[in-house]
Amino acid sequence: MFASLKIGTKLLFTIGLTFVIGFGVLIFVISTNVNTDMVEATSKTLRSEVKAQTNFVSANFHELTSLTDNTASTLDGVFASTAIENISLARVGNVVASLARSSNFVSYAYLYLPDAPAHFKSDPLFQTKGGKTIILYADKDNIGKAAKAQAEDTLAEQESIKALLNVAVSGQQITKPFISKPQSITIAGHTFMGATIAFPVYGQNGKFLGVVASILNFDYLRGFVADTKVLNFEGENRALLDQDGIVAIHTVDGRTQKRLQDLLNKNDDAAVIEALNTHKDGIYEYTTSSGVLSYLIIQSFELGDIADTKWLMLISVPKANVLESVKNLLILVVSSSFVILIVVLIVLYIAVRKVVSGRLPALLRGLQNFFTYINHESSDVALIKVRAHDELGAIAKMVNTNIERTKDNLNQDSKLVDEVVGIVEESKQGRF
Repeated sequence: MFASLKIGTKLLFTIGLTFVIGFGVLIFVISTNVNTDMVEATSKTLRSEVKAQTNFVSANFHELTSLTDNTASTLDGVFASTAIENISLARVGNVVASLARSSNFVSYAYLYLPDAPAHFKSDPLFQTKGGKTIILYADKDNIGKAAKAQAEDTLAEQESIKALLNVAVSGQQITKPFISKPQSITIAGHTFMGATIAFPVYGQNGKFLGVVASILNFDYLRGFVADTKVLNFEGENRALLDQDGIVAIHTVDGRTQKRLQDLLNKNDDAAVIEALNTHKDGIYEYTTSSGVLSYLIIQSFELGDIADTKWLMLISVPKANVLESVKNLLILVVSSSFVILIVVLIVLYIAVRKVVSGRLPALLRGLQNFFTYINHESSDVALIKVRAHDELGAIAKMVNTNIERTKDNLNQDSKLVDEVVGIVEESKQGRF
């Protein structure tokens, strides 16, 4: 079939097919490289993003720990210089109030005194229903003003506070704060997610007196870490977990206080669960509870210099949304290449038609007329019209030259024949 096609069609088909294959290979190479580069760039962006959030959260832990430690040192100095029985409640209250208003992410600060002197029990706000003395100040509206608040027994019954009391009473040296697990805390009807950072307080002769603590409000922190207004990808979720996987902050409501590993599929998400259990940083693929294939970026950070604990910062992004920009770019590359290919094929078609297909028939007709003339099937032959000085033009010139020579030769032969015929006729008439 190909052999029966015209030369112009063969040329157009061959060159066009070459262009199509070439563009196809080019698009494939570009698409592959662009896809790889964009995925790597997106991975770097996500890593950078989770690192920035990790640094932010870690900095707030360090700041609040430092503030609480300084408050403990201040109280140590106050109680070391004067017996606690001779120190006014107002003086101690001012120190605790200063801690409560020291940070944007602190809602409450308190001093728990298991064996408080009688005059420290004079303010009913600082007395719990269980008879405990807790000097509590609140800046729950985050306005930089601390006010007295009604003490709750739960503040003294937290596991971190109990653990600190047990260690302090045993006489062991405490050099690092006790930080509680993220938990729901309710004080005077105000419920929020928080973590308590506690230091021991000592009096004269190094006697243990109590615990000073600040409460980090994760709900305030959530506005900076996981609020939908600060997310970079559609469908992006962020979360802060303690070392056991307990959710302190999550973009999705209702996830806090739950262990994230328990929300994942133990078979499909085994690698992610293992990474969470071992605090292994990296980017993982997993399927959300709603069935969306997503990337999960895990970044752990230690508070080793201030506490023996680890925390995890997570960012989850649907894979389709991460690759949306890649897909759009690939569509642009493919569509642009297709348009360019069409333009090239059109130009190629016009060029082949004008240079080859449009001139070969004229050359063919010229040759056919020439051979017809040679075979005496016609009495005349026209020269081929030469339109260009390329190879086809040179062939046309050669044919024209041969036409002219042949016409001259045939004309001479015709004259000779006419002369011979004339001589013969005269001979017949006896004229010699």
